[in-house]
Parts: sequence; C-alpha cells; structure tokens
Amino acid sequence: MYRLMVEEGFSSAHSISGYPGNCRRTHGHNYKVRIYLKNEELDNLGMVFDFKEIKKKLKDVILPFDHQNLNEIPPFDKTPPTSENIAFYIFENLKKVIPSLYEVRISEKDGRWAGYSILDSYSASHFYLGIKA
Repeated sequence: MYRLMVEEGFSSAHSISGYPGNCRRTHGHNYKVRIYLKNEELDNLGMVFDFKEIKKKLKDVILPFDHQNLNEIPPFDKTPPTSENIAFYIFENLKKVIPSLYEVRISEKDGRWAGYSILDSYSASHFYLGIKA
C-alpha cells in the first residue's frame, strides 16, 4: 500500500460555547492540517497523487477559514468548531475530490492532534454531528 501525507495551515479564531474553561472565550490558533492518502497502485507517472494538486484542493477547502472567526462560518455557526469537527468537515469536502483520502488531522498546538479517518466504512461518516458537507 502506498501512502502520502500533505500538511497545510490556516489561522482562525473560535470559541467553544459551554466549555468549562478558557476555550469558551474567543481565542485564536495557527492550525495545522494533515491529510493522508493511500492507494494500492501508482498512476502512470509513479505517483499516488500529485502533491501540487493535493495542496491546491486542500487550500480550496481551508481558505474560507483563514483569518476568520469559525463560529460565524457554516457549519460552525451551528456546530462547535472543535478540532474534531473541523477535521470531519475537511474530510467530507476533500473526499469528494480526492477518493484516496482516508484521514484528516488537525492541530491547534504542537504535540496535540485530533482527526477523522475511515478505515473500514465511509458510509458511517455521513451523520456525524449533523454537519452537512
């Protein structure tokens, strides 16, 4: 199995309503996003997927979040903008254009990652916390 990973970033603010600590107040992060792809075969150029194309597709999904308050942007105006939910949203939107995608991870701070992945079944992801991709 061939695997690859691409990392990109964005800066945003958010707050987690109801959180019993500082995160309930608006604050910002320099998020890192890692996406993971796999495929059993390579294309005719010997690649799983072109890194340049992957980065472009990832940037297209995360660009609307850059330098924004996530609580004001759908779907996070109705769903808590946690790293887990952000990872799921990115996954759902990228999976449409990158079929070999199997995992998305988000970091708000070095050494801490949250994510969403599929290992066996894609269909279960469609109902996660009511997010519409």
